[in-house]
Amino acid sequence: MAYEIIGSIYKIGTTENITTRNNTTLQKRSLVLKQQRYDQNTGEPFEPNYITIDFTQMGCAQLDKYKTGDFVRVRFDVSGVKYNDKNTQEEKFFVSLRGFRIEPYKRNTVQENEPANQQQSNVAPAPTTQPESDQGDPLPF
Repeated sequence: MAYEIIGSIYKIGTTENITTRNNTTLQKRSLVLKQQRYDQNTGEPFEPNYITIDFTQMGCAQLDKYKTGDFVRVRFDVSGVKYNDKNTQEEKFFVSLRGFRIEPYKRNTVQENEPANQQQSNVAPAPTTQPESDQGDPLPF
């Protein structure tokens, strides 16, 4: 299942080469997004939320055209792995967010030369006069 998140770029890591269990090399690059959340009732800011999303292989190159502070939308999936701790043999779990697409995000703003109250609507305007009812009302009430 795919998810998406919107935030500003806090940090973009360098591309790392990682050797996997079966001796293949994997490229990995981390992106840290910053989200500022606010209290719905007071408008006061909460502590910022920092989310690390990993891009792998061909996805690493997508991060080249972005910089710190850019506002972006990232599409990602969640990956969970079960493993046993080497020392205690205790069953543990590791979760990662794997990014597969990043794109600039533009906030919806009203253009300066367009008044805020002029919005287009696909709904037809309500009639201003009552329809004539010479055929009688088909409803019983």
